[in-house]
Amino acid sequence: MVAIGMFFIAATVLACWLRVRGRLFEKRWLMWVFVLAVIPAFAGNESGWVAAEVGRQPWIVYPSLERTTEGSPKLDEAGQFVYDESQGLRTSDGVSAAVSAGQVLGSIIMFAAIYILLFVIWIYVLHQKISHGPEPVLAESDSTQRGGALAAASSWMEHHDSLTDSQE
Repeated sequence: MVAIGMFFIAATVLACWLRVRGRLFEKRWLMWVFVLAVIPAFAGNESGWVAAEVGRQPWIVYPSLERTTEGSPKLDEAGQFVYDESQGLRTSDGVSAAVSAGQVLGSIIMFAAIYILLFVIWIYVLHQKISHGPEPVLAESDSTQRGGALAAASSWMEHHDSLTDSQE
């Protein structure tokens, strides 16, 4: 994750330097680097989650440390912290008796199907927007451009029709 972060910082500094020099948009390879940078960002996010979950083993909920009369954590003969295990929850004790393995598998399949459907919809909408292209730029002589932001704001003060009526 640190390497990915350093790569992102380096790529951003390079892009800023090229932007100042006015050459950023000439570097097509750098634009592809930024497009594909989603992949290591996702991988870093997921690996961080896995590291957090694996690192907490064998506890789901950490117990409190036993303390000496002075208030410092108690250590055993090997120099390890001593936990009050009655306050913690071990992974082996976290298995639900009310939820079967089939129900867990069913919910995983359902969530996967929902996310796949959302991904397909996202790709479809993204394709439609890209195919449509950007909105046309209005010419300076267009009446809506005259007067700037103040004129545009004042024209909305006098607007009494609803937006849906104006579309019909």
